[in-house]
Amino acid sequence: MIVSSYFEDDSVKIGWIQHDVYGDVLSDLYKIAKRLHHHGEVIVGITTQLRRDSWDKNSFDHRTLQYLHDMIAAQFRYEYIFYTCKGPLFHTFDNSSEEKERVSLLWKEFYPKELERLVEEHPFIARWILTSTTYPNPDERGIEAEEDIYYLLHDEYQFSC
Repeated sequence: MIVSSYFEDDSVKIGWIQHDVYGDVLSDLYKIAKRLHHHGEVIVGITTQLRRDSWDKNSFDHRTLQYLHDMIAAQFRYEYIFYTCKGPLFHTFDNSSEEKERVSLLWKEFYPKELERLVEEHPFIARWILTSTTYPNPDERGIEAEEDIYYLLHDEYQFSC
């Protein structure tokens, strides 16, 4: 995760809390995408080469999903700052262990729901996630999938650069 500000009043302190659970979140995003892709195959009654190539894969280069993670993480901060509280939720963030745990729990509740929303609106994102992790750069398939994710999220999240 690259911890930085994506919009005015963004909370870098919250970004560091998200950074601390980065590996777990990426693993979950990957597992969710893998499950959704497999579910789609079951529905249409096929097995793709992507599934065969990814099925036994237990690890991947984190950089393939870094932008996806960072944009969902920024969206978490954006929604909670501007919509949930009508002001900076974390404005009085005191950096205590209890406060860090509270924010971490909110984040862990948010990202699966946000990925679910993205998949609901853009079902092909699950395939892109699986493709980018299965065929990482320099494989052209992975590069194309990462670019597709980038452009989708660039349009989806209006604060993105």
